[in-house]
Amino acid sequence: MESPLDRFDRAAAVATAVVDGIAADQYDLPSPCAEWTVRGVLNHIVTGNMMTEAIVAGRAHPDRNVDRLGEDPPAAFAASLAGARAALATP
Repeated sequence: MESPLDRFDRAAAVATAVVDGIAADQYDLPSPCAEWTVRGVLNHIVTGNMMTEAIVAGRAHPDRNVDRLGEDPPAAFAASLAGARAALATP
């Protein structure tokens, strides 16, 4: 039987493939979310991953109005995903 972490890993693999497919010149393009660019949507996802980690650890939620992507958005996404997964894997 598939565990919740197995499902997380499967979803993470799909999301990572999408993020890895974003070209550097596409981050400023509009997204289906009218008020956000591609970068804005990815930043929102990264912040959500960080929020998951904070909630599980009992820490304060990260500020939603901060650019978390820096110069390497795929690396920021991967780091946030790893943090969320590690938190969720903690008994």
